[in-house]
Amino acid sequence: MDQTPVGQPTYDFKSAKKQFSRIGLALIAFFAATYAAMYLIQFILAYALGVRSYPTWAAELISCVSMYGAGVPLFRLCLRGTKCAAPQRGKVNLGTIGILFLIAYAMSYVGSILGTLSSAILEQATGIPIGTNVSDVMTDLPWYVTLLCVVIVGPLFEELVFRKMILDRTRAYGEKLAIFFSALLFAFFHTNPEQFFYAFLIGLVLSYLYLRTGKLTACWLLHAAYNFFGGLLPGVLLQQFDLDALAAAETAEQQMQLIAENPIGYALILLYSMLVMGAVIAGFVLLGIYKKRLRFAEAELTLPHDSEASTAFVNVGVILFIALCSFMPFLEVILIQMA
Repeated sequence: MDQTPVGQPTYDFKSAKKQFSRIGLALIAFFAATYAAMYLIQFILAYALGVRSYPTWAAELISCVSMYGAGVPLFRLCLRGTKCAAPQRGKVNLGTIGILFLIAYAMSYVGSILGTLSSAILEQATGIPIGTNVSDVMTDLPWYVTLLCVVIVGPLFEELVFRKMILDRTRAYGEKLAIFFSALLFAFFHTNPEQFFYAFLIGLVLSYLYLRTGKLTACWLLHAAYNFFGGLLPGVLLQQFDLDALAAAETAEQQMQLIAENPIGYALILLYSMLVMGAVIAGFVLLGIYKKRLRFAEAELTLPHDSEASTAFVNVGVILFIALCSFMPFLEVILIQMA
């Protein structure tokens, strides 16, 4: 009978893999419930009420109702019975949230550039327009729909899923692993190459904030502030004037004429651009300062360093979830072309 040497830790790889795999499978169930609810709502609208077409804002509301009314409850149900433990509560104030907001925004700025480049490369390689221009979507939505779905409701449920529910079930295996795991799944969850990198980088900051404070409200505030500043605000500003017309102007005189027709609008977008640059610079400065203060709690269920990645990601649930998210952009384009 094999004996574990005294002082040598034992590792329950099977239990750990099962825990991570269960999360991946629960996220797949999340998507299944969301799309089932969406198709059900669309079916009722089309065949019971005779509504076969509706504006972009209505489609966004249907997506929100399906995702948070069906997807999240099923995700939570699938994780029932799994081991979980919330982190200890720590102090947090608006100043700390503001600092982390600037850090997250600066990191996401780089992530947005990487996402745009990767999306362009994939489109060039495959010939399929898989990138979704998020700013165009925001511009098409009324501001109050964006405020409700993107700024208030969306961040609340996403933090509940990717911070509260996932981190509570993975932090015992090491906070660094849990943070990376949560952020990576959060990035794949967006199913959009253009959003992948900045979602991952923001996810790192949000995960760290949750583990240090144990307060979901703090994560929601930071997430909501980011979506307001990076989504709602530019969307509202872009609705006030036509940037395409300005870009299409052939001469400087034509550009000046367009600006003269709407000086306040162009002044606001210039001011916003300056705020963005200021936020990015301040964020990187603060990152250089704040990274020295990073701290991570000891793992309760230690895994060998050379087995952490394989335990968390090389399992049925996570592999299937990543494969599904990677294929979905192509699938959506194919379905649209077939329709």
